[in-house]
Amino acid sequence: MPDTPQPPEITEEHFLDTGTGVEAGTEAEGAPPEIDRPWNSEQIRVNTKQFSLRNALDMIEDGSLELAPGFQRGRVWKPGQKSRLIESVLLQIPLPALYFAEDTDGLMRMVDGLQRLPTIHDPKVPEKSHRRSRIPS
Repeated sequence: MPDTPQPPEITEEHFLDTGTGVEAGTEAEGAPPEIDRPWNSEQIRVNTKQFSLRNALDMIEDGSLELAPGFQRGRVWKPGQKSRLIESVLLQIPLPALYFAEDTDGLMRMVDGLQRLPTIHDPKVPEKSHRRSRIPS
């Protein structure tokens, strides 16, 4: 009777000594994990362009800049942080660079600067975040 091949042994991951129902990955000892590259590096172009702040604000106005692509964390700055950024602009303190990615259709997406650029574009603080101070009588 010929030997029938045996299926490989499957190891289950454990958390706090309890099986998770998830198959544990196996790697050859000492070998670094193989890195999948879902992109073709020959198709990636990096261009450095100088944009004025006015150019970036105009791109927001005309809809050619997407401020919140799916990989962004959302707007999280509090009013005090926004105020300090506006103060820096008024004092002409240099701001960190803004980073954009351009897709094949020419649409620009914000990669870094989501907190800064919208704050400069529309520096208003929402009404509900204003604190009313009482003047003692």
